[in-house]
Amino acid sequence: LSSSKPFSEGSLLPINILMSLKGFHILFIAVSTLLCIFVVLWAFVFSSYTEVSLQIFGGVCAVMAIILPAYGIRFYRKSREI
Repeated sequence: LSSSKPFSEGSLLPINILMSLKGFHILFIAVSTLLCIFVVLWAFVFSSYTEVSLQIFGGVCAVMAIILPAYGIRFYRKSREI
């Protein structure tokens, strides 16, 4: 048997699949973008409510669905230098 341990102390995950902070940040931006897209679809396509607050919320999420990927690309390019 090998003397090296496949798991770190106090962790249930193997050592080699732990995610870096940079990787988690990019994943978080991607998931946040998908959430914004789903909220936009819900607010403007699937919702039967016509309240102004829902339209404002959908509009803000539409803007964020554009800004977040742009920020993610900028972050990814800048983080390659680190």
